[in-house]
Amino acid sequence: MKTNNREQREKLFSAIEAARRVCIFPHIDPDGDTLGSSLALQSLVERLGKPVRIVMENPPPEKMNFMPGFDTIDGLECAKLCKDMLAIAVDVSVSDRMGQAEEIFKNTALTAQIDHHETNPGFAQVNIIDTKAPSTASIVFTLFKAQKMKLTQDEATNLYVGLSTDTGNFQFKNTDANSFRIMAELMEAGLDIGHYSRLLFLRKDREHIALLGRALPTLRYAAGGKVAGMTIDHDTMQEIDPAGEYCEGIVNYAINTRGVRFAYLVRETNKDSVKCSLRALPPYRVDEIALKHGGGGHRLAAGCTLNMPLKEAAKTLEAEMAKACAEADALGQ
Repeated sequence: MKTNNREQREKLFSAIEAARRVCIFPHIDPDGDTLGSSLALQSLVERLGKPVRIVMENPPPEKMNFMPGFDTIDGLECAKLCKDMLAIAVDVSVSDRMGQAEEIFKNTALTAQIDHHETNPGFAQVNIIDTKAPSTASIVFTLFKAQKMKLTQDEATNLYVGLSTDTGNFQFKNTDANSFRIMAELMEAGLDIGHYSRLLFLRKDREHIALLGRALPTLRYAAGGKVAGMTIDHDTMQEIDPAGEYCEGIVNYAINTRGVRFAYLVRETNKDSVKCSLRALPPYRVDEIALKHGGGGHRLAAGCTLNMPLKEAAKTLEAEMAKACAEADALGQ
């Protein structure tokens, strides 16, 4: 879905002006884009003179605590204050990606959203959706421009986190010329790129290294080596990473293996449910596979939850990825 963003942007600013309070809703299992965009938007709304809160089902991962404003993110306990609020979903491809916060979102006075996912159905009353934008942070950046606001250093930092993570440190295919135009303005606003790029892309937590050590021995191939995947069982997750904060990036070891076109990482949250991280290389795509299972994301990076045992989930994904690969190859893509 693509919206008339100029018209929708005007509606959003009018809604902010009329609102008594504003709530911002990132997605569950938050990444740098949903957090960076939400924190930057929170600052913008505050500068417009409105009380604002960021509402999440669970606390954000501590590894992201270097982000300015991280400690202002609230839990569901602020729900009683939200009913008469303007609610803005940020980087949320489908409404249930807000988890338990979805009900709060839907019960507010007016709903809005800012997003860039192709699979977004436009679930809010005000929808700012740009599927060509490399990140939601890029869209939030345009809101600052529309208000002719000079970015603060903290705002630049949070926008950088969003933009850089969703472009894979400016390596993914969605990186466009405008990404670097935005970066120029973030640098001019005082972004310390050396410091924050290290925190985002080079520093590794011990838990992440431990999980990687358990995942790599499970690496297996299918479809003649075009599909690869890894698994992490429930006992390992409970031992090393009960909250599931340190798995991000592990799937990249599979997708970056020579010859691989599709990759997955499945990790058990309990004995009959697994969370899946899916990756593809162009021209292939994984967002349609994720959507089939109630998930979402981008063509090359998506996620979903499968309510089945770990081994069955891995076989299911392998079969669907092999099929998608064969169909794309048959079409000469």
